[in-house]
Amino acid sequence: MSVYAGMNMGERILFVRENCGDLSQEEFAKRLGMTKSAISGYETGRRIPTDSVLKHIAREFRVDEGWLVEGNGEPFEPDDGDVLEEIFHRFNCSEFERAFLREYLFLPEHDRIEFSAYLERLFRNTADALGLEKHSTAPTPVLQSPREMSREEIHAELDRQLDEEKEAAENASGFGHGKSGRATG
Repeated sequence: MSVYAGMNMGERILFVRENCGDLSQEEFAKRLGMTKSAISGYETGRRIPTDSVLKHIAREFRVDEGWLVEGNGEPFEPDDGDVLEEIFHRFNCSEFERAFLREYLFLPEHDRIEFSAYLERLFRNTADALGLEKHSTAPTPVLQSPREMSREEIHAELDRQLDEEKEAAENASGFGHGKSGRATG
């Protein structure tokens, strides 16, 4: 039987706070963007955290969400740090690259998918606007034979991409502007 068996949710939250830097309730709350009284309420059982609060705690402190919610398994996820450090070393990553990759890899899957899709559109639109060939074997467009753009060309391309993003956002939300300029939807 696990040493964590029998802990209620408040005790598990307290365990996380004390075992992730021995933080005060105020420090723990600050990292989560919450108040000290909310944390106190969760730990004592006076308040029940929402699913989104539990997900946030699990993500911020790299705690297994199943353990935090149900008490099943072990509290801490396996350490990915060794794997990442090996990759960083192998590819001689700069500090910026290390920080960027860590942040990207630990984004929720939905956010990673959206970010990747945005980058794909950006590269595709830039390649199309510049009339550059795309690398046929790459999963995402790769620019070849780049030429210098004038300041006006850069601004025009950025304006075009911004307009495209706005239009896509309007279409996705179901609201748009008709020819009269008034909002429709």
